[in-house]
Amino acid sequence: MSQQIDRFLTALPRGHRHVYLAWRLSGPDADDEPFYVQRRRLQGDWQPLHDAAPVLFSTDFVDTVPDDGVYEYRVVARQRPSYAARVDTAQPPTNLAFEFPLTHAPPPGLYPYRFAIGDLQNNGRSGVVVLESHAKRVQVCAYTLDGTRLWQRDTGLPDSGGWDKRMNHVPVTIWDVNGDGRSEVIYHSGPGHAFANDFYAEAGPDEMLTAVDGETGDVVWECPWPGTRPRVMFTVGYLRGMEQAPSVVVQDGTYGDLVLTAIDGATGRVQWRVTQARGGGHNLDIDDMDGDGRMEVIAGGICYGGDGSILWQAEPFGHTDVSKPAQFLPDVPGLQVLYLVEKENPGVYLVNAQGETLWKVPFGHAHWSWIGHYDLDGSGAPDARFMIHAAEKGANEYFPIFYPDGRQWLELTRHQAHRYAAVGWEADGATCFAHRKDFCIYRLDAQGQEIRLPGSELPTGSLFGRWQICADLIGDFRENFGCIDYEKGTFFVAQNPNPAGRRARSPQADFGYRHERAQLGSGYYTYIAPALCRVDP
Repeated sequence: MSQQIDRFLTALPRGHRHVYLAWRLSGPDADDEPFYVQRRRLQGDWQPLHDAAPVLFSTDFVDTVPDDGVYEYRVVARQRPSYAARVDTAQPPTNLAFEFPLTHAPPPGLYPYRFAIGDLQNNGRSGVVVLESHAKRVQVCAYTLDGTRLWQRDTGLPDSGGWDKRMNHVPVTIWDVNGDGRSEVIYHSGPGHAFANDFYAEAGPDEMLTAVDGETGDVVWECPWPGTRPRVMFTVGYLRGMEQAPSVVVQDGTYGDLVLTAIDGATGRVQWRVTQARGGGHNLDIDDMDGDGRMEVIAGGICYGGDGSILWQAEPFGHTDVSKPAQFLPDVPGLQVLYLVEKENPGVYLVNAQGETLWKVPFGHAHWSWIGHYDLDGSGAPDARFMIHAAEKGANEYFPIFYPDGRQWLELTRHQAHRYAAVGWEADGATCFAHRKDFCIYRLDAQGQEIRLPGSELPTGSLFGRWQICADLIGDFRENFGCIDYEKGTFFVAQNPNPAGRRARSPQADFGYRHERAQLGSGYYTYIAPALCRVDP
């Protein structure tokens, strides 16, 4: 047979000698590509399954083995086999495609560890970088999903900082920032000087923004750290167009005035720096608002061009707990920006690509959000528009879900509102929700009632809400749920173990999806789950 191909094949034991298999369509595959599943005992000969009939309408399969034991599987298309996946069918049923121990188990009371996903080895397969704690200092640890540690680097910075005593002074991302075809890991580092009480209250001398090779951990470039405060975030974006190397934009400050610094991803040199006399948010958005091929920077209520000039300001309001550019209204030109505002003139706002308010709903303190898709017209298919959830913090107890035009669909309960992490777990494209107290995944019916999804149990030691990975990492096109089990000191990736009933291409084929998911390690990033990607057969 021809050379092997990576199809992100997984094999999960499901009890009673059943095995669930899932894999991806690759670029050259036809939409109706026939796949042949083969199985063998270790070191045995490959045997075709299901009477050599191909799998035509999905990219998954449920096998029943004759006896419990260790088996290997592969799928074959056009005489080209996939890499094999191994499974022990005698193990208890699980939905964990991967679980591996961290290098440094989380110390008691230190939550959360932070992490980022990206193509560390430049082979199309996601890896994960975890910010861990050792001797009260932040360690950057890079892993493949099978648990192989690629490298570790000491940031030289305390593991506790700011008013919430977390790691918000060490943002991290994985991206090819210099355009050489290899991914870099970008993070905040220091020389290892002592900090009073091992606490990061403000920047010290000789701190750096560091870019290292994603596979080896070798330094690519460093430049002076442009931040001063204990809560800093950055985002990678193509400010000069897609044909040039991207920039790393650092936001120093959150609740009040802030400083933005754009750094050339190819050289580490400063491109521009601006001081903003208006509050920012917990995340820094960079996207192409008007479709001209160059990305804009959105810091709180101000939008900047790629050269740092102000393009527009939204109407006066304070610090934004959430901001998100997306095409909420397909009939409105360009992207729109969703804001959840905490302070002055608090509420939920949607503005157009010129910063003009399209609608707003007053709140006492708009605080928590998810964005996703739901069946809006009763057809059973998720609408192309995004549903918006915005939760009230405080005594008002208002937890609505909005249609994209600002009308309210329904209101969640407190049990739901502050405990959901959105994930594209199901094959039909509807948003599902990992619940951080019930340790399972739900979807909602038309009345907002929870439907617990079979096979969606999550480790009870997992802590999430702000810090999780909801992205297609492995298996077919559905999103996985990645998180840390703080009781066991492991990182895990959960996968839907139920047949999809259809096939589609992975959203990882979409640039916008990869760019969005690369921002999960900086700030309280609000992602869309699942994203609308033009990649289905």
